[in-house]
Amino acid sequence: DHLKSLMEISTFSKRYEDRQLLLNDFARGVLNMTQGEGVAISFLRAGEIVTEMELNLPSDVRQRCDDSDGLCHQVIQHGQSVVISKDKFKEEFGLEYNYLGVPLLDVDGIPSGAIHIFGCEDDMEDEVVRLVTIAAQRLSYELRLKDYNRRLEYEVELRTSELSRALIEIKRTNDGLIKAQTETIFRLARAAEYRDEDTAAHINRMSNYTYIIAKRLRLDTIFCDLIKVASIMHDVGKIGVPDNILLKKGKLTPEEYEVIKEHTLIGYKILEGSESEVLKMSERIALYHHEKWNGLGYPYGLKGTSIPLEE
Repeated sequence: DHLKSLMEISTFSKRYEDRQLLLNDFARGVLNMTQGEGVAISFLRAGEIVTEMELNLPSDVRQRCDDSDGLCHQVIQHGQSVVISKDKFKEEFGLEYNYLGVPLLDVDGIPSGAIHIFGCEDDMEDEVVRLVTIAAQRLSYELRLKDYNRRLEYEVELRTSELSRALIEIKRTNDGLIKAQTETIFRLARAAEYRDEDTAAHINRMSNYTYIIAKRLRLDTIFCDLIKVASIMHDVGKIGVPDNILLKKGKLTPEEYEVIKEHTLIGYKILEGSESEVLKMSERIALYHHEKWNGLGYPYGLKGTSIPLEE
């Protein structure tokens, strides 16, 4: 569930042309991931803290986000995620909430704002904090890109003679966005497989193999680029396989083999329903990547050309 929530809030698309809609959906995703009660997203503007988004924020903590000596300034000064337990929060602020603060970093790595999550689940896992931090980095990048595009549109209207230079800048920014999305998916795949023996090198190899094969088949460039990224998530379903089976050293029993085969269905359920083209392809790869041409694969025993091309 944590992994699915992170992918939903860190894979942006044109449906987020509206900044407030983006922040609102992001806030809902963070609350779902952390089981928090309320969230605020604040930004540092000309030395002052401005809260742009509040969702279910308890009234008794609202001022804590914007005070000159409040939580946002503390998170910005640290420049890294801050976790405060319920007891310590009560001692410091007189309010009984578990708290997670995550900085929003600009392109130079300088904190420009913060995400505040109040009432998080007790004994929150370090993995959850790490994944929220990754999502915050993507949010910062997306907001910076939107600000850049707005400024760029204004400049193009005023200075049509600079159009050529502006287009070059757009391409550079979009290339950076694609790189950031690819890195995010790669890190999610590593998070999903951290219990297994699969390594970052294995994930890279699989990604490169699929790209090379697609090129040799003379498939179009868009397909080749998509499959190189989408194949990274092929074994994401292993996150749902019990340790005693996934990490077993000896040969699996028939019953255990049936359980481990379910990772294809688990991966499909994690990835299904996205509007992103790369995640749509990841969904199909996760489900069908153990099908075989002779029909002896799983989960459905598909045969020959009935197996999707990307498999």
